[in-house]
Amino acid sequence: MLAKFIYDMINYDSIDNDKKQILKNQLIKNTTSLGGKNHFLPLIEDLKRSHPNLLIAKEASLRSDKSLIKWKIVNYKDKINLLLNTIIRNELKN
Repeated sequence: MLAKFIYDMINYDSIDNDKKQILKNQLIKNTTSLGGKNHFLPLIEDLKRSHPNLLIAKEASLRSDKSLIKWKIVNYKDKINLLLNTIIRNELKN
């Protein structure tokens, strides 16, 4: 489901208005579950500014004004790319 969401967001202009509304509602629901748009958008900006990429950093944690996110598993870029490509191919077949 996540891969399809990402695929649709990348190809946003090519989808119909009903699908756009579904994506909007899903994004609002997810944003609300993370503290609302005033918390979610700065969190995304912090993720974008982080170097090295936090998903593949050795000691991964993200601090923002209102949150702290940590994880213990080190992810490798080639494994992440392989996983995302596999998920997208699988969801496009279904």
